[in-house]
Amino acid sequence: MTLAGFKVEEGAMIRCVLDAAGFDAVKVLPCTSDMLYMTLEHGVNEPEVDWSQPIPDSWGRGREWGSQRVILFSGLR
Repeated sequence: MTLAGFKVEEGAMIRCVLDAAGFDAVKVLPCTSDMLYMTLEHGVNEPEVDWSQPIPDSWGRGREWGSQRVILFSGLR
């Protein structure tokens, strides 16, 4: 699941909800501007961030997407 425009806290919450629902195999990836230029194959193979670690200072709130939230690719059925 690739998230764009979500706050880091929201991404962590989505991770928790998916884990609680038994979808721990689904990766939750915050979208970066670099990912927008990758092929889908490369993008979904990016490693998932460690949601239990402190947020890097380089991560802005919503990143370059501002307040518009979009799930770019989920693959969930």
